[in-house]
Amino acid sequence: MKILKGVSIVLALLAIVIALGLASPGVITVDDDGPADFSSIQAAIEAAQPGDTIQVAPGLYQESLRIDKNDLNIVGAGSDQTVIESEETVVAFVVPGLGTLSGFTLRFKGSEPRSAVVVLFASPTISDNVITGATLSGVELRDGAAPSLRDNLIEGNGGPGILLDGYAGGEIVGNKIVGNGLAGEFAGIEVREGSEPVIQRNIIEGNRASGIFVHDGPGGEIQANTIITNGTSGIVITNAFPELSHNTVLWNGAAGLFLGEGAEPQVAGNFIARHPVGVFAQEEAVASFSYNLVLENETDYQGLQPTDDERALVASIPESKRAPLLGALDSAEIKLAELAGMPIADSPEILRELQQIELLLGEIFEDGAVALWTPHVEIFFSGDQPLVVNLIEGLLQAAKVWYERAMMGPDSTLTEEANRKLTQAATLTSTSIIFDEETEEPQGIILQQGGDHDTETIATDELPRTAHRTGNGQALPAGDGNQTPDRHMQFDVDDALLFNAQPTSQVMIAVEFLDVGADSFTFEYDAQDTDDPFPPVTKTNSGAWKWALFVLDDALFSNRMGGGDFRIDDLTDGSEIISSVVVLWLKPES
Repeated sequence: MKILKGVSIVLALLAIVIALGLASPGVITVDDDGPADFSSIQAAIEAAQPGDTIQVAPGLYQESLRIDKNDLNIVGAGSDQTVIESEETVVAFVVPGLGTLSGFTLRFKGSEPRSAVVVLFASPTISDNVITGATLSGVELRDGAAPSLRDNLIEGNGGPGILLDGYAGGEIVGNKIVGNGLAGEFAGIEVREGSEPVIQRNIIEGNRASGIFVHDGPGGEIQANTIITNGTSGIVITNAFPELSHNTVLWNGAAGLFLGEGAEPQVAGNFIARHPVGVFAQEEAVASFSYNLVLENETDYQGLQPTDDERALVASIPESKRAPLLGALDSAEIKLAELAGMPIADSPEILRELQQIELLLGEIFEDGAVALWTPHVEIFFSGDQPLVVNLIEGLLQAAKVWYERAMMGPDSTLTEEANRKLTQAATLTSTSIIFDEETEEPQGIILQQGGDHDTETIATDELPRTAHRTGNGQALPAGDGNQTPDRHMQFDVDDALLFNAQPTSQVMIAVEFLDVGADSFTFEYDAQDTDDPFPPVTKTNSGAWKWALFVLDDALFSNRMGGGDFRIDDLTDGSEIISSVVVLWLKPES
């Protein structure tokens, strides 16, 4: 009876939809000088229904867009082909809701004080655009706006490249924010008045004042950005308490990090070098520092002293790694002088030097017992225990949370003793499989083949390391000749190390994957309780190597997963390219 009743309801709703004549989302075309549904983008917006896609042909569109409908997808032919310019705000999102705007150059051409893009209340995705010419901000986010700004070039604006005001939030990821603040002393990104964004993996370069200015509010999370050659300081914080982690801060005009009155940030794992002052703190500032690498500044610290772990980290760098790091900095500076004002973001040579610096930092931080220098981490927890943090970048921070939950309960505070034990690396043991170093007889963890989990080795000039690729539902060449469609990458941990929840059910597994495509994968494991799976990991097509970190509190690992302990499922919506897998767990107490 319940099933029949449900069917009746569905049929009734379907009849209502048909009766009302509601159409499914459609496609509307725009071309300024050719056959299309409209010649004006704004006219297409006015005719569109929520969910519609507006495809805009190459051309110059001289108009101002007001987007007052939810869930419109407005797509240009590419920022080098489709240009919208106006003497008013070029694009304004003015109602709550989603939607996308991608593939345009958005150019302000007027003289009145205007921002190029304004987002009020809404949460659209704004990606792959060039945003330039504004007398005020390139992008202005206000009144609770929480968009996703990804892979845009925001340059040559009079005010900040991005301004967040009035409790704005959202994600600012993978953008180039270059040469803004032309009308005065403005930052690349300004965060104020209760705003709390996530700012990740951006290049913030050559802005008139600071790279990032955070004041009068929480400030959000500032992670894994490259902040270079800005006019004053790299990061400035007053009356705010953001989290700063794994940023590379170089060659800014004053301090790498300036802490003013009321600054209370958490600062962990950042690299700050080649400034007049590395870290400057006014007397009123209060900050929590751990494992930052601050060196090669005229004065490394002013107004505060490095922590013991920071002193130990600097002292632990062997000359075999210090010399290449300083050499890469010197080489980048030489190339920087040759640019004569051109953006670093457009220089493959300097970007390669910065990549080399990041690789060297990875080795240095790993040697300093700070796990891996890995700014690209997504963290997932099994079980329904409350999370201690919202998002933690880097395996060290994740390990602290994991250790806390495993040993002291989810509601406790990590004690100095627990922190000391962790940073001594005496409480953790691990095994790993790194395909660049794969041997004929790997120890500890084995990549299994056969059935639906055959994989293929990938080693090309485009990839900096050897990796393995899943089958995406296709049958890959198999050693046993099977023709089963492959979608999994399956691993078995040596039973002598972990078996049947002994010596522990508390396990962390880190998976390094190539972020190419927008598909997803899931992580599955032999668990004591199978009712709480991990959510999918969705890729963002950044082209970077990333880590997904899975924190297990109920690992059984009794080989019940087709003879294995855990696996990656590519969901047949795109292959997964995996470079390394690391398994960590608590050592049993002696």
